[in-house]
Amino acid sequence: MGDGKAKPGRSGPCSTLIVDRASGLTRQDGAVWPDWSSALVFGGLAGQMLVRLSTQGEAVTGQERLLEGVGERIRDVQQGPDGFLYLLSDAPDGKLLRVRPAK
Repeated sequence: MGDGKAKPGRSGPCSTLIVDRASGLTRQDGAVWPDWSSALVFGGLAGQMLVRLSTQGEAVTGQERLLEGVGERIRDVQQGPDGFLYLLSDAPDGKLLRVRPAK
């Protein structure tokens, strides 16, 4: 995807992220997790994790890897109408996981 450097007439990347086989990008609106407002959330197939990118405007300001111990390849990530995140794994039995705040 390039060398990550600016070229004449083009700007460089706003952030560099190394995740093997990212999938299912969604933007979180902060309804359930106010601190996640405008965060980008996606799955990691090979890494078997959920990744949250904090954003401010067009800039990525932080990265957090979540659910690494779940042991599922996350195929898709969507925010439901209830504000929770729903993850679809690509396991043979096709799990649907709901992510909600800890009590």
